[in-house]
Amino acid sequence: MYSDRSEAGRWLGRRLRRHRGQDAVVIAARPGAVPVAYEVAVALEAPLELAGRSAAGPLGGRPAIVVVEGVVTGRTARTACEAARARGARRVVLAVPVGAPDAVDALRDAADEVERPLTPCFFAAIGDYYLDDSPVPDGEVTRLLERSAAAVG
Repeated sequence: MYSDRSEAGRWLGRRLRRHRGQDAVVIAARPGAVPVAYEVAVALEAPLELAGRSAAGPLGGRPAIVVVEGVVTGRTARTACEAARARGARRVVLAVPVGAPDAVDALRDAADEVERPLTPCFFAAIGDYYLDDSPVPDGEVTRLLERSAAAVG
């Protein structure tokens, strides 16, 4: 269990450090994933984008680290991975702190690699794995995207 989305992102960031220095782009699949993706971007010293909101055009053969805060069905994660590939990602890595085992396993064809630190035997809901699962306000999403842009830019 994670205390919040930021802690989940720090866990993922540690597990994904092998991608540091590879010119990767971290992509938050939806607004709720931004705090997770922000911590991954910090760990990798990589730029952060929000799918559908701040995508910067073609990826030009760069690796894409697609981040979701959790997977129930996998639809959002699959769509984000496919979008990264369509933008020209050389490699797509799906980073998910927790998810339904079958749904995450079914995403292995959408991503070249799947990183999942927490694999529960019984999965009911994403919120069950976060002590603080409160919604991420739009202002926080904007603040983290701007903070990341300033750090990388």
